[in-house]
Amino acid sequence: MKIGILGAGSWGGALALAAADAGHDVTLWSYNNIFDDFHGRDIPANVRPTDQLADLRDMDLWMGVVPAAFFRETLVTAAPHYGHQPLLICTKGIEPGTHRFMAEIVADVLPDCRDVAVLSGPQFAAEVARRVPTSST
Repeated sequence: MKIGILGAGSWGGALALAAADAGHDVTLWSYNNIFDDFHGRDIPANVRPTDQLADLRDMDLWMGVVPAAFFRETLVTAAPHYGHQPLLICTKGIEPGTHRFMAEIVADVLPDCRDVAVLSGPQFAAEVARRVPTSST
């Protein structure tokens, strides 16, 4: 499976490592082309860092992992590259100001997105990256 991850912070990097460990090809997008938080692990060969949203166009799954404050802005910018793939929301929290949940933002910005799921904790990025057993729903 080809997975596109929107957000290369601590949590995005950890999820990229977990997906790569499971044998998936991962394209990891960063708005500023910085990819430095892999919790002491090297970037696997099946993780491709990029700062180009167009590189996510042909993915089988998108994972939204940007901070809640930037979730809407990122989806708006990414929308022209969206190809109706399922979207797994991995962003925690609510949108500042509007107090909307991330799924509500997806409905606003990507109204054609019908396959939406939410990853919920508890889990810690550093532990996921180090392959420490955890639980998620």
